[in-house]
Amino acid sequence: MQPQLIQSWGYQSEEHFVTTEDGYILTIHRIPGKVKKDGRKVPILMGHSLVGTSAIWTFGPTSNSLAYILADQGENN
Repeated sequence: MQPQLIQSWGYQSEEHFVTTEDGYILTIHRIPGKVKKDGRKVPILMGHSLVGTSAIWTFGPTSNSLAYILADQGENN
């Protein structure tokens, strides 16, 4: 669901699976974002609360959702 929500706003989306040492399989969502003029990208790791999901960062219009705001940073730098 999360990749489709991100893509519905016109952003690229990646989904990765990570297995922890104790056997939990975590799903990580990534919005690649824009490349700064100097060619660098600054990674930002965002976590949700115990009862939340990664969707809390991507609901609503892109101008009010932190994940999209951060993905857009560097556009004019």
